[in-house]
Amino acid sequence: MEFIDRFFNDPQDSFFLFGPRGTGKSTWVRHRFKDAPRIDLLSPEEFRIYSARPERLEERVRACSDNQVFIIDEAQ
Repeated sequence: MEFIDRFFNDPQDSFFLFGPRGTGKSTWVRHRFKDAPRIDLLSPEEFRIYSARPERLEERVRACSDNQVFIIDEAQ
């Protein structure tokens, strides 16, 4: 699949990426932030883990460096 770069300046702080299903949001995030830690809440296993103990999300985020991008995909 060809990836077409667009002109977009990454926000300096946290941000939400909204849009209709199937428009490439997750694909863009995976392409743009290849090495970022990522939680995919569409994964039944990950959803179960973080639903059962939400404090695990905080633990995981705190384990990252201050300027590291952290992705939470499919936060519904």
